[in-house]
Amino acid sequence: MNSFTKKAAVALGIAALGFAANAQFQNGMSADAVQAQVQAAVAAGQSADAIAAAAVAAGVSPATVTQAMIAQGQAADAVVAAVIAAAGPASAASVVSVAVAAAPAQAAAITTAAVTAAPASAAAITSAAISAAPSSASAITSAALSVPGVNVNAVTQASAAGTSNSNSNNNSNTNTNANSNTNSNSNSNSNSGSTSSGFASSGGSTGSGGGGGGSTGSKS
Repeated sequence: MNSFTKKAAVALGIAALGFAANAQFQNGMSADAVQAQVQAAVAAGQSADAIAAAAVAAGVSPATVTQAMIAQGQAADAVVAAVIAAAGPASAASVVSVAVAAAPAQAAAITTAAVTAAPASAAAITSAAISAAPSSASAITSAALSVPGVNVNAVTQASAAGTSNSNSNNNSNTNTNANSNTNSNSNSNSNSGSTSSGFASSGGSTGSGGGGGGSTGSKS
């Protein structure tokens, strides 16, 4: 077999793998089915780019394939870059939200990869990442701003809004828990007072009954 024939065979083999992957991914697949297909593609040695392209081309939700690929041990930042490249910048925020929720420790790296792939969506990406991992807001913002060409003002505003919303939610939860404890203590004290009142009333009635006994003794 000459070199030209060998190259042709390799090219056909790659094309066959791509066609097989594309044929097995289907629009409307369940999350479990997508994950099973991703697992098979990873086992076959397919790259993140190839898997993402095949899944998105078949109509699988970018968010669903992102979650499945990370669950199968693929690097979250590489997955995000691959899926956004396949699905387009409009998918960036939803992809980042899923990726950061699945791998919060990699929030900064995920943000960098996403903003690099879709710099015009930097503000939306920053907001989505902070919503998924509020404790990493500072690192996420720095990561977004580290990418050349981003709109600094838009990213800064998105960061401030995301941090504010996170603090508001935390305060709301704290107040809810405090009110719940206050109501619980109030009900407990109220019930305790009612019980004591009941005992006192019962004791008074008994004493009155004793007085009746004394009256009976006088008549005899």
